[in-house]
Amino acid sequence: MSKKHRIQNEETFQRHEFHAMKKHSASRLLHPACIRQPPEAIADRPAFSSAFSLIELIAVIAIVGVLMMAAIIKFGGADSWNDRIAANEIRSHLAYIRNMAMNHERATRVVFNVAANNYTVWIDTTGTGSFAAAREPVTRQDWIVDLGKRFSGAALDTVDINGGDTLYFSETNGMPFDSGLAPLTADGVITLHSGLMVTVAPVTGYADVIE
Repeated sequence: MSKKHRIQNEETFQRHEFHAMKKHSASRLLHPACIRQPPEAIADRPAFSSAFSLIELIAVIAIVGVLMMAAIIKFGGADSWNDRIAANEIRSHLAYIRNMAMNHERATRVVFNVAANNYTVWIDTTGTGSFAAAREPVTRQDWIVDLGKRFSGAALDTVDINGGDTLYFSETNGMPFDSGLAPLTADGVITLHSGLMVTVAPVTGYADVIE
């Protein structure tokens, strides 16, 4: 091979190599990772864009809870919602009063007053049938629950404890009795204005809420 041909081959090779390098550099510059972005675009880009943060999840749960509460009040009515809360408290109170009778070995009594929209709690202080006002567990005041004041719009409609309005719990086993100290022959029923009912089972004295 002559010197002239060798020089021509080297020049051709160099030209091909230069074009290849130029093409490769251009493709790199067009890659998204190599495109220079303005500082404000980089600053506005979130660090983690593929998942919710804990704060976002808590905010979503809170908003859903508020919307559910609003829907219940809108379609069921605020009074109905307060009746539901009142019914659950009556059930809790009856369970507590039943256990109090057995724990203190003193009979307890609950007197419902539909006209006054309240109920009062009493306890046999001597074990001989001498009843005095029981103490409310939190305030330690005489235990009287005014439903209208405690839960706006909540109201007693009827009370049927073997036909009466007074409920006793035995100090030995929590068994429920009526105002004449006769065992319950059927569920005692406390009905609220919305139709919700709190029932007291015969023999066991267990309370429940029925819709």
